[in-house]
Amino acid sequence: RSRAGEVFVVMGGCVSQRSGKACGEPTCPELASFGSEVDGSRHPNAEKKRSPSAMEAPAYLGFACRCGLKMELSAQNQDSWCAQFVPDKFAVLGVFDGHGYNGHVVSDMVKEALLSDIAKRLVSHDSDREEAVRRSYHKVQRTLRGNPRFGASVSGTTATVVVHDVQRQNLLVSHVGDSKAVLMSHKESGLLAHELTVDHRPEMLRERLRITRLGGDVVFDGRCHRVVRPGVPSALNMSRSLGDVEAHQLCGVSSDPDIQVRALQPQDAALLLASDGVWDVMSPQEAADVVARFPPDQAMNAARALADIAMSRWVVLTDGEEADDVTVLLAWLSSPSAGLVSGISPTASYISTTSANASDASAIPL
Repeated sequence: RSRAGEVFVVMGGCVSQRSGKACGEPTCPELASFGSEVDGSRHPNAEKKRSPSAMEAPAYLGFACRCGLKMELSAQNQDSWCAQFVPDKFAVLGVFDGHGYNGHVVSDMVKEALLSDIAKRLVSHDSDREEAVRRSYHKVQRTLRGNPRFGASVSGTTATVVVHDVQRQNLLVSHVGDSKAVLMSHKESGLLAHELTVDHRPEMLRERLRITRLGGDVVFDGRCHRVVRPGVPSALNMSRSLGDVEAHQLCGVSSDPDIQVRALQPQDAALLLASDGVWDVMSPQEAADVVARFPPDQAMNAARALADIAMSRWVVLTDGEEADDVTVLLAWLSSPSAGLVSGISPTASYISTTSANASDASAIPL
């Protein structure tokens, strides 16, 4: 059973065979295990594996998680995604983009532990939800720092998490790194994209000031700005992350998330979370234009179309030599039949699954 108290789980990426108790505290809600801890597939454009059992997914939830084409032939998909639901209350959606040798391990751990802890805190705390979410990020960072088995010394992940509160009719947006969240709203013709997050880049003034104050430096390598320090092997192109323990301790990289609350308006239609494998080759408005071609009950087709376009653009831009991992998580806030949260059965858990060709990706009610 994939239950965490009242929390109903849609789990993506590769799902660990450990529980949410990996955070080291007995009060942490337990997550179900479905398959291997990491996805060993190294084939470009291969959909990341999940539990092989499949039934029809909620039509308003779409996802795709594709392995990129990398210089290291042994490299595997380091992205993950996850969504958790408390029926008629809220949904928690997250995308995670790992980096470094153990980035796939770190992103998988964060996918499970962070969303589980956020959902647990939101169930039990009715006030100061921003602080509750912030504490979840810090707790996961402490876990990564204190447990060598995650290999987070010079490996880490982005984290972008959006809570859709159906009772308050707002979004609680938090993130570290550069996996962007976008809100799409109806306009006269199509959808209008609104960026909900700002990438954490080392060259940003507030980020550079913190980094240099804490002993790091920011250099441009000809392609992007990176956080460096002599003797530290990592050279991150982002200024905030989870994991990356040495860069956090010695270079001023931070796990503190930016958090904002956005009130939903009647025209707000859908949420799109994606890794930079999408955003490096596609603008938010271009993505919204693609989503607008599909009705809400074809969210899976829309997510796959976005992933297909992103992968094809990588091939063109690099002459087929390189492509980043691509992850898309699309959720309509309402549909003709049900809203994102109210549409989840109070007696069901949905565990995302997919086949190798992603043609029958779906979810199973337990």
